[in-house]
Amino acid sequence: MGSPKYTDADCPFCDWPQMLPVLLEQGEHFYIIAARFALFPGHILINSREHIRCIGALPADYLAELEQMRLLVQRFLSDEYGKAAFWENGASYQHVPHMHLHGWPVQQELPPTTQLRTWQPISGIADLPAWYAQQGPYHYLQGELGNYVMRPGMEVFKFSSPWLSRQSGNPLSPFGGIVRSGTEETTAALAEQWGRWREKQ
Repeated sequence: MGSPKYTDADCPFCDWPQMLPVLLEQGEHFYIIAARFALFPGHILINSREHIRCIGALPADYLAELEQMRLLVQRFLSDEYGKAAFWENGASYQHVPHMHLHGWPVQQELPPTTQLRTWQPISGIADLPAWYAQQGPYHYLQGELGNYVMRPGMEVFKFSSPWLSRQSGNPLSPFGGIVRSGTEETTAALAEQWGRWREKQ
């Protein structure tokens, strides 16, 4: 669903030298980076070390570590920004075909009730492999209001882009997304901010 901007052969998340300058934390199967093309300051990514398409395609024994990484990012965003939400494009409209979970310093919002009926509440990321095996590509939203998986479709972006625009103050682009405000400077500042926060833990 949606053509990736990169192929498996030129995946930037597999280019370790590119990741080192923005690396925040690493584990056995995952690493955390300050997003190099951030939508806005505070944008963090949790990526798989292996070239795996999405959370839904991860081996079951990787999921506990991923949840630990997600909780670490959640604590950072909550401590430093007072809010946190997570989003994944699971093999759908995924510019880089390599598992990456977005962590954003925004308050979670939900769509209108009529649209919310098409979203399936789930317990968390541990449910995504079963969904992916049975239903295929998906979008995943997690935050203080609940965890939801939804089928691909333009209605997803009719919700997500205005939500992120409201939360960040970034304007909507003519193409339906939001205008990025992250820069190399804000990415470097986020890495320094993470380091100071970790020193206090």
